[in-house]
Amino acid sequence: MKAREKSGEADDEERPLLKQATKLIAAEAAAKKAAKEAEAKLIEAVLKTYPDLTEDDIRTLVVHDKWLADITAAIGAEVEARTEGLTARVRVLTERYGQTLPQIIEDLAALEARVAGHLAAMQGNRFWR
Repeated sequence: MKAREKSGEADDEERPLLKQATKLIAAEAAAKKAAKEAEAKLIEAVLKTYPDLTEDDIRTLVVHDKWLADITAAIGAEVEARTEGLTARVRVLTERYGQTLPQIIEDLAALEARVAGHLAAMQGNRFWR
């Protein structure tokens, strides 16, 4: 980018964008370097702390901080899966038994009346015999 800017190939619109991109790339490199240094310091601090840990500290770290989070997540996933299964079952039952018996009887009576009307019309038809 600097070479393009110095060679004069960049136009007036492109120059400020190239400068901004160069600054952003430099800032990103500095941030990565700072993160790497901070991570190295953290690892060093953790390694210095290990010998001072008591059995209770280790138990707290392992059981409470690590396992309980995993167990809680697994239980939450299982509850969610069971809830979805029950919801699907309720949906199926609702579709199956969505109409009440009085509604079905009423629909049946209406359909019987239509069929009776059709049969009566067919009996009076001279082509039907």
